[in-house]
Amino acid sequence: MTSPGSPGLPLTPDGRIDADLLCTECSYNLRTLTLDASCPECGTTVVISARRDRLIDAPERFRTSLFDGARLLKLSVVCAFPLIYPGIALSCVAVWFLTRPQQDRIEPAFDRGYRVAARWLAVMGGAAVSVLAFGALVAMMGSTRQKVFGSWTYNDLPVFDLFFLVSHAIYVVGMLAVWRYLRILALRVPQPQLDHAFHRLGSAWLLTVLMIAGLCCATFGLNRIGVLPGVTEAPLVTTAIMLVFMIALIALWVATLRVVTAQKITFKHLTDPDAGKQWAGPEQG
Repeated sequence: MTSPGSPGLPLTPDGRIDADLLCTECSYNLRTLTLDASCPECGTTVVISARRDRLIDAPERFRTSLFDGARLLKLSVVCAFPLIYPGIALSCVAVWFLTRPQQDRIEPAFDRGYRVAARWLAVMGGAAVSVLAFGALVAMMGSTRQKVFGSWTYNDLPVFDLFFLVSHAIYVVGMLAVWRYLRILALRVPQPQLDHAFHRLGSAWLLTVLMIAGLCCATFGLNRIGVLPGVTEAPLVTTAIMLVFMIALIALWVATLRVVTAQKITFKHLTDPDAGKQWAGPEQG
């Protein structure tokens, strides 16, 4: 006896799974459970794991949306190095496409959590960063930045700069959630290599951000206590610090570009039924 919802999945006469089947959420072995049961480890409905939940079986419109998002995400990364804020703005559109919910899918809570976090944090943070950057550019072009923003202070701290930094922080956290959610999509291809690539990319983003933040805090603190001279007193020191920043950012940019390029190629195949058969698995009867 086989499962009507998952061709080829053997069932016992009383409707229990008669083969090793790993839960898509936590990898628990679901053998001996019925299709209408739930995983005893994480509560995910067994039928979700039984149908394999592959992207090739998702509606064509959803797969096309993923490809459009992957294409825009690659373009945003290409733009980000010479034109960082237009790149961030474009990435907001890309993330919106990539995190569109699949209407016919019973989404596990784990997947939904990362998808919602990725969509709202990355999009809202990126939009705020882009708007603030555009406003600052317009003000500087009109030589009015000091007049417009100079009086905005809170406890002697410039409010505009605080908003700008907080917006960047929200965007970075959102992008970390994006890399995690794209790992989930990679496993639904399934393509473990892409999953591992996004895992490494997320780690690289986190380490780079922590390194830059730590270096900035250390530089500012040492300057305040007089250990490290300022820009005017020691331009070579400032140049060396900026060089470290640039090397780290270029390395992160190259790594990001390579991974999102691989993702674009993968999602392109998913929109082509013939090419997508390589991930559809063997025909089951």
